[in-house]
Amino acid sequence: MAVRLDRLRARRLRDGLVRGAGPARRTPPGDAGGNGGGHAVTARWFLRPAAVPLYVTAFVYGVIGAFYWALAVEAVSDAAGEGSPVAPLFWTLMGLAGLSSVFAGAFFLRLGLRLGQAVLFLALSAATALLGLAPDAPGPVIASAVLYGPAFMATSSLLALWSYRVFPEQPSTGFSATVLALGLGTLTGPATLGAVADHYSLRAGFLVAAAVALISLAFRPPARRSADDVTRGQEAGVVPRER
Repeated sequence: MAVRLDRLRARRLRDGLVRGAGPARRTPPGDAGGNGGGHAVTARWFLRPAAVPLYVTAFVYGVIGAFYWALAVEAVSDAAGEGSPVAPLFWTLMGLAGLSSVFAGAFFLRLGLRLGQAVLFLALSAATALLGLAPDAPGPVIASAVLYGPAFMATSSLLALWSYRVFPEQPSTGFSATVLALGLGTLTGPATLGAVADHYSLRAGFLVAAAVALISLAFRPPARRSADDVTRGQEAGVVPRER
């Protein structure tokens, strides 16, 4: 009886395996390993022509961001004097204004990456220039904080979206290269622009930083928005439907 039961169990197990076997499922491109397996990652892969403007933009973003965060309060505090409430107000307004970056998705769906990049870096340049021109005037200081907060936050979204377009087959690997370019800018900014500030003045350093921000306008994302972007924008109600 025991031998018969063992044979019956073995037959059922064999039949189940045969019925469960089927054509091997093909893994779609980009699914293997969760990140576009099958695509060789070489130096040439990272240095594709479409990636160069992205890297330059990320580098400039790092340069401006590191310099502004490191020396903005010093510029405002030195101009306003000790005990002035301008510096705390500056940080508070920047943080509150930065909350508006939660609408970055709608912003890019409506304007596209190309125009969105221009708007953001013009805002970063203007915010930086204001601290070079009038760090002792409350109006320009407040305007700088209100401009810089949301522009800085939304630019990180810009880099993520742009990187995904450049490296669709391995987005996380491509974004790592983008972050590396940003990191190099973060290291370069305080060293180079800080040297300008030490040699000339802090105001001069901010004015040069504002000029550096404009370099990114020569390195733009593709002008044409993808069909997926337009469709998402129409579904979200931020891009009008064609009539």
